[in-house]
Amino acid sequence: DPHRCNALLKSGTWVRHPSGPTEMQRWQPAGCQTHDYKTDELRQCFDGHKIVLVGDSTVRQLYVEIAKRFDIHTYHKAAWHRHQNLDFQSENVTVEFIWDPWLNSTQSLSRMAVDSESHSHKVSADLADPSARIPISLLVAGSPGLWATRYGGEQYMDIFKDRLDQAQNLFATIFGQSWAPNELGYNMRIPLVLLTPVQVLDHQHLEDDRATTMTSQRVTALNDYLQQTDISPRVLWAHNMMLDGIPGKYQNDGLHVLPHVANERANLLFNAVCNWKLLKNSTTGDSCCTMNKSGLSAVEFGLIVLTLGFGTLSGKKIMGQGVKGALQKPYQTFLWFSIIGVIARLMNGTSFFLREPRQPDPIAIAYLIAIWLATSLLDKSISKATPNRKATTLTGFLSSQQCEELKGFMQGVILVYHYYHGSQVLWIYKGIRVLVSTYLFLSAYGHTTYFLATGDTSLRRVAVVIFRTHALAIRLMLSAGTTYTDYYFIPVLTFWFLICWMSFRLKQHKNRILALFCIKLALCAFATDVLILTPGILEKVVGVSNMILPLRIDHQELRFRLGLERYIVYAGSLLAYTVHKYRGVDDHEGFHHPAFKTKFRRHTIAAAGTLILLYGVVLWFTTEKGDYNRAHPFISWIPILCIVGLRNMHAWVRGSHMRLPAKLGRLSLETYLLQYHMLLGDNATTRLRI
Repeated sequence: DPHRCNALLKSGTWVRHPSGPTEMQRWQPAGCQTHDYKTDELRQCFDGHKIVLVGDSTVRQLYVEIAKRFDIHTYHKAAWHRHQNLDFQSENVTVEFIWDPWLNSTQSLSRMAVDSESHSHKVSADLADPSARIPISLLVAGSPGLWATRYGGEQYMDIFKDRLDQAQNLFATIFGQSWAPNELGYNMRIPLVLLTPVQVLDHQHLEDDRATTMTSQRVTALNDYLQQTDISPRVLWAHNMMLDGIPGKYQNDGLHVLPHVANERANLLFNAVCNWKLLKNSTTGDSCCTMNKSGLSAVEFGLIVLTLGFGTLSGKKIMGQGVKGALQKPYQTFLWFSIIGVIARLMNGTSFFLREPRQPDPIAIAYLIAIWLATSLLDKSISKATPNRKATTLTGFLSSQQCEELKGFMQGVILVYHYYHGSQVLWIYKGIRVLVSTYLFLSAYGHTTYFLATGDTSLRRVAVVIFRTHALAIRLMLSAGTTYTDYYFIPVLTFWFLICWMSFRLKQHKNRILALFCIKLALCAFATDVLILTPGILEKVVGVSNMILPLRIDHQELRFRLGLERYIVYAGSLLAYTVHKYRGVDDHEGFHHPAFKTKFRRHTIAAAGTLILLYGVVLWFTTEKGDYNRAHPFISWIPILCIVGLRNMHAWVRGSHMRLPAKLGRLSLETYLLQYHMLLGDNATTRLRI
């Protein structure tokens, strides 16, 4: 099933809807994603065609949900009664329901014949109904099992078999190859003919007369027989899987399902018909029943082989001639970029890896983070100065190795958080928001330290940082078809770097005066607040950027991300300025003076305790995600400064670091980008598995 068409109709599980309330759930097929079709998309898919549903009241529920998806306002105005045929018109699409619980009304079924000129099917010459000449795009027939169990007595199985055989012969006559009992494919011919299974029931709530005859044993026996027939590949087994062991999905009569379940059933049908039409140009490999699930094309595979082969041969030639230095590094970079692009394409754009829904699992998150912390602590090291790195760089306040360690440890936690959908758990979400702010804090700290130490605010420095930040992201965008906004942290990181750079570039000669530097930061904070919070300004800036560069930036997403972190970068710059000034007084005495050590430890512990208590009070009273998001920009500095202070309050603690997180921290940006292709799928809505 390389295209996941059969997975769409035969497998799945209920998962929490990412944009709905906590109790709202959606149906998730195994290994792929469904598309939630809107009215305009459905009209485009079924334009000039008819949807026909035949069966009992359980099939009528499908008709109701399908009609409502096309035009809910017009549908509610339509009058209909039980046990009758129904039809509904929405622009150029017709939805029709034929009441036939026994699936044996030849006169009714003959109305399903399609226009012979459109599909080369047999049509009765005496058909007078103009609607019968509208080509059918989808036919769903209900298995005649429930009425066989209800009214067939002990002969229910024979009646079921007889009605099923008659219906199969009639469908084969009318629809020809479209009813061939074979496996589905993404390019299935119109019309698509499907059969529902015998619906399982909630026997605890059935009326007594129904419960006596419509027993679970009879329903199971009928479905077991249906499973063994040749038409089993055309049966919508997922309809019953939606009810398996879940009585809360039924209405009070125990027979009909809730509207939400019927709506999910209808959406499966839409995906089966429309995905190969409307999603055939999808750049991801996550959608069910689409062409892109088949894997790499011959052209793509050939280009990959040629690229890697040429790179390997040219590399051997270069090394064989002893040419190193300037040529060796670009070759290695080119080769790694090629390999990363291939891996990203294979893992996230083909069917080699299955997708499964991300489910919140706080226990798994806590367990894995504890393992990550314990593993990191087992591999710690004491930093020592080397000829290439000064002691202050390695063991000073918030040294480079500390920054790498913090970034790496945070990145490991964020990987677990994303994989297990931790954003759905508020207390986990609050913690991760602090980690994201910490990364931006450390980034601003590092850039500020560099500008103060070197005075290099040249455009060359800007180009180096921009290239370093964007090179892998652009490579992944080209190979995996993602957009710039998909890697939301990249534009956020770039924006705040440019703000930091401009704060030093403008009036550069005043950067050595603390008061003037603080005024510059305050003006930058005011300007960025106006840019981010004032409606219309950011939209115009993003619009110009999208016109100049093919980035497709989402201004709403960018505003949300920038707004959350709009002050923490200035805290990082101020701390870097303070540390730089203090080191400048006396590098041998400053942070290493005995009096400073004692006061710093005592004051740090007291301040950290007080601030954490204040932060805890804020967390306690923000019980909604929206409330916390509004408070976060003003309080994120509290836990960050506490962590930094406690991490540097003692020489031994300051000089030690965890080597494993530090190694990951040197590649934290790359790890962040690759997680969207090697751990997650479909823009981080699913996770990959073998």
